[in-house]
Amino acid sequence: MTNNPLGDYDVNLVAQYEYVPATGDIDGYTAGARGETWVSDHLRLGATVLRETTGLADNDLGGIDILIRDGEARELSLEYATSEGPGFGSGFSLNGGLDLEPGNPSYGLPGLRADAWRIAGRTDLAFLGLDGEVEAFFDRKEAGFSSPDDNIQYDQEAWGLSGRVAVSVRTDLTFGGEGFRDDNGKRKETARIGFAHRLDEQWTLEGEVAHDDRRESVPSSTLVDYGKRTDAALRLTWKRDEDLSVWGFGQVTLAHDASRRSNDRIGAGFSTRLSERVTLLAEASDGSLGGAGRLEFGYRPNDTTTTTIGYRLDPLRRFDANDFSGRDRGSLVFGTSSRVNDRWSYLSESTYSALGTRPSLTSGYGVTYTPSERWKYDGTLQFGESREEDGTRLERRGFSLGLRYTEADLVSAGLRGEWTNENSNRPSNALDRDTWLVSGFYETKVSEDWRFVSSLDAVISDSDQSSFRDGRYVEARIGYAWRPVENDRINALFSYTYLHDLPGADQVNIDGNVDGPRQKSHIVNAAISWKADPVWTLGAKYGYRMREAADRGSNDFTRSEAHLAVLRADYHIVHNWDVMAEIRGLWAPGTNITEKAALLGVYRLFGDNIRVGGGYLWGTVSDDLRKIESPDKGYFLNITTQF
Repeated sequence: MTNNPLGDYDVNLVAQYEYVPATGDIDGYTAGARGETWVSDHLRLGATVLRETTGLADNDLGGIDILIRDGEARELSLEYATSEGPGFGSGFSLNGGLDLEPGNPSYGLPGLRADAWRIAGRTDLAFLGLDGEVEAFFDRKEAGFSSPDDNIQYDQEAWGLSGRVAVSVRTDLTFGGEGFRDDNGKRKETARIGFAHRLDEQWTLEGEVAHDDRRESVPSSTLVDYGKRTDAALRLTWKRDEDLSVWGFGQVTLAHDASRRSNDRIGAGFSTRLSERVTLLAEASDGSLGGAGRLEFGYRPNDTTTTTIGYRLDPLRRFDANDFSGRDRGSLVFGTSSRVNDRWSYLSESTYSALGTRPSLTSGYGVTYTPSERWKYDGTLQFGESREEDGTRLERRGFSLGLRYTEADLVSAGLRGEWTNENSNRPSNALDRDTWLVSGFYETKVSEDWRFVSSLDAVISDSDQSSFRDGRYVEARIGYAWRPVENDRINALFSYTYLHDLPGADQVNIDGNVDGPRQKSHIVNAAISWKADPVWTLGAKYGYRMREAADRGSNDFTRSEAHLAVLRADYHIVHNWDVMAEIRGLWAPGTNITEKAALLGVYRLFGDNIRVGGGYLWGTVSDDLRKIESPDKGYFLNITTQF
């Protein structure tokens, strides 16, 4: 049984961005931790904490979870979380966070504590002497619960149950049910029962009856209508072998409220291998909600090339947007991937979507060249265009080029560049912009004692709406690392960093501030450490920074200089435990101001990869000269990993 003729699940790619609003006090920090441990072979305990102190949207989140597992087929999990404070809510971006679309406000409130908990389990039915399995869950969230993934406006509950029981050698009984309701009157409940019967080695008959009930305080105008409905469905499948399957299906609405649409549908499809190189899948259906179909043609002329041609028509797609008009004529997809030889491979894909008065076309082309085990090159082109009902046209073009070189442990290098252009025929469209991205690195073993390291990360984005919405970030580093083979107790590093930081209007700078000043910095660092004996390690660092800073939108730069000196001592107490102390001094010649700070911390090594420590900082001197603002004195937590 399905409410969507082409399946009940959409596949979406979602990326999460952290952001800072344009107004309000956002000074603060975000910290979180997750830990879990297996108490025994059957019991795992876990805990998660998250704290945001942002002034405008302070939020605390904590949770615990328990997992009980008995083999691969049985497990029970319990989760509990509580939050306090609003958080920021969420917004949306179509270009990597450079511009934010209006989103949902946070439903949490200062001082409001809201809980969420979930219990879920699954098991086979062998303990009852049956062949089958069952799984279930119950989930409850209170209004105001706020987390990176949830923003709950009303108290809500959700539950579900599904399973399968073999009633004979050839017949399985299937069942399930889901439910959701909140305190605003929204409710959705579904119950279903069915069977799967293998008539013989090739024929399978499946059937199901489902009843669902949907309610909402203010029904929307989309296809998701409201009321009760009962449907029944049958599907007959003939599978000759892996190369040929044929199926037919039909479903009918047995009863429904006047406010519900009927969901009758009948269709058929097949999947076949026409030859050793050619495959074909086709399905067509028609019903109360409109015609649906898909056609997928695959051609593999050799072991290195695959060509795909596909067409999809989904009658429900037009209801994804509230302002749809016209007629949906489906989507066409053409794709080819090929390995020409051991060195060359390429791919291409084009998608044409004829969605009513809002058609779009997207094309992508890529090639990879691997002349040897050391070198690899690749490039990609992308073109896209969409039209809105009012005649607005949005074009997106882009390309990327990349290369990588590896020579055992002697040399490793990579470079990638990308360009995207978004253009609309609407003069004031905020999405019109050009963006260039460059990322690269180069590392080499100069000798047995010396290593050379370098990296480059740059984003240059120009908005057609206003130069105030431009973004600039360039950070380039070069460095020499010295670790003499004859004396492995000494380590030294010399580095130079160039930083140009001007975040987009909806982004934050390296200090975490929105609309922060523009800066260009030249930074030189020299550091050395000496393991004096098995328990003492002494270190020193000198840094110099020459910075030019200006207000956003201005080229009137003000120059400043700073010298940083750090002395450090580490003492190895016992196995995996260390104590460290630092003295820091910062001198600004232009203002003749000297600042001092001290730091004391305790660290512990967990395994071979994780080092966790904490301590206290007296003073406001940072050891990172890229930052404009000084750190706040007080407690700190530091976690580092190594591989």
